[in-house]
Amino acid sequence: MANILELLSSLGVLETETPLSVANSKEDNKANTAIFSLASHAGPTSDLVGLVPGTEIQQPNRAGDPVPKYQPPLFWKALAFAFADSSYLSNATSLADEGQALFLANTDQAGVPAGKPYPDEVTNYQTFAKGDAIQIINHLTYSLEGDSYFEYLALYIRSVVNDSDDPNLTQARVALIKAKLEKDLAYKNARNQYGLTYLKAYQSAMKNELACENKYTTLQGDNMVDVSSKLDTIKNADDRLAEKVGNNNMPCIVVSEDYIRDPTYQASGKIVVNTGDVYYRPLYDLPNFDATCNNWQALNSDAGKVERVGTLPILMVEAVSRSWSDLGHEGLDSAMLAPFSDAQKDLLKNLQMSLTFLGKPAAVSLDRGIWDVPNVRNKFKSVASTLPSVVRRPFCKTTKMLFAWGIEISITFPMSVADLSSKNISLGFLKIPPLDAVKDNPNQMRFVAGRSTYPLLLAVLAKTV
Repeated sequence: MANILELLSSLGVLETETPLSVANSKEDNKANTAIFSLASHAGPTSDLVGLVPGTEIQQPNRAGDPVPKYQPPLFWKALAFAFADSSYLSNATSLADEGQALFLANTDQAGVPAGKPYPDEVTNYQTFAKGDAIQIINHLTYSLEGDSYFEYLALYIRSVVNDSDDPNLTQARVALIKAKLEKDLAYKNARNQYGLTYLKAYQSAMKNELACENKYTTLQGDNMVDVSSKLDTIKNADDRLAEKVGNNNMPCIVVSEDYIRDPTYQASGKIVVNTGDVYYRPLYDLPNFDATCNNWQALNSDAGKVERVGTLPILMVEAVSRSWSDLGHEGLDSAMLAPFSDAQKDLLKNLQMSLTFLGKPAAVSLDRGIWDVPNVRNKFKSVASTLPSVVRRPFCKTTKMLFAWGIEISITFPMSVADLSSKNISLGFLKIPPLDAVKDNPNQMRFVAGRSTYPLLLAVLAKTV
């Protein structure tokens, strides 16, 4: 019997997708128009399968996801507690007790572009890319490099067994998983080499997957009807060529981070999507987010009238003694804290640090539609022995995202920055973003990010699966 891990590694079809930048820009008499074209820019190494956050499901080089030797820098721990204590993401005292964890994005992490002038396909793609990547407990930094939650769930459901699991059913399960991977490979090849107009191999692979699923579900019997139903829902959500009625998938088009950050695409511009390049991915939705982004743009278009909201204290000294389990990363309590010199300790005791939102922040719950399976491990407890351990052990799926139009981090020192330098006290140990001097206050420095045409993603709340 073929081993699932061997199938996954030999086929290697779920590689990290390299998004494309804006393909063509045209100027007309009315507005700036950006027309996206994937097929004409698909190089031989491009992976346009659509699994941007989903690297291939494999045994990673992190044996059992070990706890890091050192804790994350103290500033980031204090910032995480600032968000946690604000209750934007959760009201829980201890996220670990709730089976949740908080993950911090980099301070300049582009969020999901929405509202004017972005088409739904652009917003959908970025929602999928940023919502589907799984996060790893005891690793505080939010990452887009995580494996795909959808692919983990799909493989888990395909690996559910019953009490009467026999060799024929086991063989059918392996064939179904192989057929799914071959379908992904056929799609990738069509996009990379020929564009969307040459998808005969993919369509043939889809038919083969359907035949394998029908055989598998028939062998499962009536006592596995829930699994069979969910398999069908997941298959529909995974259809890249057609929209499936019933809250399953959504139209997408690949856009890069460079596109999101391009300041030339203002709200007055017009973006047209080449419909021939649209494909579909499992539904991920941020309810009412278009309206939220439109409101941000309207209220903060004038730099001199930016809405300043809710200063959050960033308490460095207090963060030292607080438990990482309150943030959902209890393993980090056993990791070492980087040592500080006496001068650095004195500085930490006497500085004041805070974060101000530029524009009212928005904490938005992520909706995955009907293809998701809440509490999947409790609902389907028995799985095949061939299920990869990376799927067996706990991981985190994003459930809520904290966005802001911009942020300002202010640090007030007990002496002027010049005096700090004269005492040879470097600020590098703080591990904070680059700071700018404040003209009217020599004791203060600031970091400002955002206030562009897109929101920042600040942090996410994730549920342990």
